[in-house]
Amino acid sequence: MKHTPFFLALALCGGLFTHTAHADIVGTPSLSAKFVTTVVAGTCSATVKQGSTTTDTINFGDVFKSDIGTRTEPFKIAFTGCAGVDSAKIAAQAGSGNTCDSNSASFATTGTVNTHTAVEIWGGAAGSGTQLACTSGTPSNTVTTTIKGASTAEYAMNARWVAASGYTAAQAVAGDASSAITFVVTYE
Repeated sequence: MKHTPFFLALALCGGLFTHTAHADIVGTPSLSAKFVTTVVAGTCSATVKQGSTTTDTINFGDVFKSDIGTRTEPFKIAFTGCAGVDSAKIAAQAGSGNTCDSNSASFATTGTVNTHTAVEIWGGAAGSGTQLACTSGTPSNTVTTTIKGASTAEYAMNARWVAASGYTAAQAVAGDASSAITFVVTYE
C-alpha cells in the first residue's frame, strides 16, 4: 500500500502532540514583592541677588528728588539646589519694623527723618510687570517662576523708589531711608 508512510507519519505526529499536551508544567506558582520609599518634600534654597552678588540689601546709592518715581534697581530671587520642585510662588510683605505705605501698594520707608518716600516691588519690569502690592499683615499677591527639571532658576525683579502716598517727589525730604521687605516663597 502506498498510503502506509502517510498514516505512519500522521500517527507519530499525533503521538507527539498527545504527549506534549499531557506534560506537567513545573514552575513558580506566584510571586510577591514589597515596594518601599520615603516620601519627601521638594527642596530649594532661595537667595536675593543684586547682579551676581548674593545680598540682603539692595543698595540704591543716592536717589535724587528728580529720580523718585523713575529710579529702579534690578535684583533677582535665585533658586539653587532644587529637587522635586515644579515652581515657586514669590510674595512680598512688610518686614520686621516696617508697614505698608498708607493708601498705596508700596512699602513704607523708615529712617532718621521721614523722607516721604516708599518702595515698590515688581516681578519683571517696574511699571509693566506685576507689582507685589503691600497688604497689611499678609503677603502680597504672587508671581510664579518655573523650576521643573532644573536644579537652579532665577526670577528677575525690580524695586522702584517712589513718593509716599499723599506726597510728590518735590516734597521728599533729604535723609537716609530704608524699607525692610520679606519675601515669602511657596514651592509647588
